[in-house]
Amino acid sequence: MQMTAANAANQTARLGGNVRIVVADIASGVVICAKKGFALLGIVTLCAAVFAFINPEARGVMTQAATDLSSQLLGMPKTVVVVRTEAPDMDAIEAATRDALNRERELASKPVNLTREQKAAAQFLASKYKLAPEAIGQVVAEAFRTGQQVKVDPLLLLAVMSIESSMNPFAQSPMGARGLMQVMPVVHADKLAGFGGAGAAFHPLVNIRVGAQILRELIERNGSVEAGLHAYLGAQPGVDDNGYGDRVMSERARIEAAMRGTRAVQTAANTVAKPATDRASEAPGS
Repeated sequence: MQMTAANAANQTARLGGNVRIVVADIASGVVICAKKGFALLGIVTLCAAVFAFINPEARGVMTQAATDLSSQLLGMPKTVVVVRTEAPDMDAIEAATRDALNRERELASKPVNLTREQKAAAQFLASKYKLAPEAIGQVVAEAFRTGQQVKVDPLLLLAVMSIESSMNPFAQSPMGARGLMQVMPVVHADKLAGFGGAGAAFHPLVNIRVGAQILRELIERNGSVEAGLHAYLGAQPGVDDNGYGDRVMSERARIEAAMRGTRAVQTAANTVAKPATDRASEAPGS
């Protein structure tokens, strides 16, 4: 009797162990299937999202389907989603860009009648950045023309171009500033809109005119050239501009010195132009 009872107990224990193993295997299988199912669902959802992003019509269908499903589950009234995919007026943009380019070509096709001083400024900048004097001559001419129209010192415009872009009309900063005067299309979209949009910032004529307008407004708003340059850099009032304003004004002095046949000398108070005739009496390194 004792042996029979012991055998029965052993069989019951083995049966219980087998049941636990079976239950553990089933649970493990369920977890694995669930993980794979969620992964598959994620892949399908990602593919659907990419397809919907590429195809506006598919995006509208999926949006409507999601709305219908939420209406059924939550008992909300069914709504119709209208997706508008209006394209920008490319004809208007292209026309404005063509007008800007035509004005540039017209100016470029005409011989630039620079004064002796303006030629000297163009030669100084061309030599400094190893650029063609004829191309820089066009920039100098436009700076003086725009400066007269916008009421901004043309030498200041040239100095800003020199410091901002090294006279490169295709320069672009990591923040997205473009062209000679590093105009920010995101910030000044309204001023670029009349010329065809953000892409026009790379056209020298457009960039100079828009940049001159921005600089004039900032000078008037802030009360001085120095404060206007501080704002042009994007620095907040009272925040150090890392010498940006001083660099621009020093470059302006160098351009002016080149125009007058003199050279700029930095003093403790300001930057002045020293006549070239005085150079012979100077000691080396002075």
